Amino acid sequence: MALETFDDVLSAIKKNRGKRQFHLYLGNGFSMAYDPKIFSYNALHDFITNLKDEDLSKILGVIETKNFEIIMQQLDSFSTLISVFGADKALKEKVDAASAKLKSSLLDAVKALHPEHVFKIPEKNSEACSNFLNTFINTGGNVFSTNYDLLLYWVLLRTRIVNHIDGFGRDLLNAEEVEKGEEQDWSELIWGKHKSEQNIFYLHGALPFFDTGVEIIKEEYDGVNYLLENIGSRMDAGAYPVFVTAGNGREKLSHIMHNHYLSWCYDNL
Repeated sequence: MALETFDDVLSAIKKNRGKRQFHLYLGNGFSMAYDPKIFSYNALHDFITNLKDEDLSKILGVIETKNFEIIMQQLDSFSTLISVFGADKALKEKVDAASAKLKSSLLDAVKALHPEHVFKIPEKNSEACSNFLNTFINTGGNVFSTNYDLLLYWVLLRTRIVNHIDGFGRDLLNAEEVEKGEEQDWSELIWGKHKSEQNIFYLHGALPFFDTGVEIIKEEYDGVNYLLENIGSRMDAGAYPVFVTAGNGREKLSHIMHNHYLSWCYDNL
C-alpha cells in the first residue's frame, strides 16, 4: 500500500465536511523549518562544546554523534553495565553526574539559543503556520508536539487560532472576599482546569511549564518581561521546566508516567 502524501491528506480534509477528525503530530522538523541554525542538534552540540566543561568535552569527543538522545542512551547503558559488573562505585557516580549535567546543559542550550520574543518571528511566518495548524484544529483534531521550544505556543497566542485549548486556566483565589466587594485575585495559569477540552498536547513538556510538586503551572509574559526572561528567572531560582530528555524509550516513558501532565498527554496520544 502506498503511503499518503501531504497533498493526499489535504485533499481528504477538504472532502471531509466535518465527518472525521484529523490530528497533527509535530516533531523537530517543525522547529527546524523555522531556523535550523538554532534548533538543530549541531547548534545544540556546538553550544555545549563551547561551555568547555572537562567531562562533557571528553564525552562529546569520544561519542561520535551529535544526536543527544544517542549520547544520553549510551551514558545510561554504561552506568547500568557498571552496576551489573560491580565496577567502581565512584565511576558510576561520575557517569551519572555527567549524564545529569548533559541534560541540564541541553536545557540551557535550548533557552540560550531561542529567539528572544514572539515578534522575532516574521508575521508572514506566523500566519503561514497558523493556517497550517488550523487545517487540523478546525476538523476537531488534536495537535501533539514533542518540541520543548516556544514556537508552537507563540503561534497559538499571536495568530487567530481561537479554538485551541492547552488545558491551563486560572482559579479565583478570594471568592469570599470578592462577594464582600474586594478585587478579584487570580492564580497563576494552572493545568487541569480545562483538560477535558484540551486539544494541544506537549508530549515531552515545554520551556514554559513548571512542576511545583503539587501543580503544573505555565509561565507567561507579564507586561514587563518577555516570556523567555520570566522562564530564565524561574530556572535561575532553581526551578526546572517539565522537559523529557531521557535517552531511550523506556526512560522517556518512565519520566512521562511519573508526571500527571505528561501522562495525560501520552494517554490522549
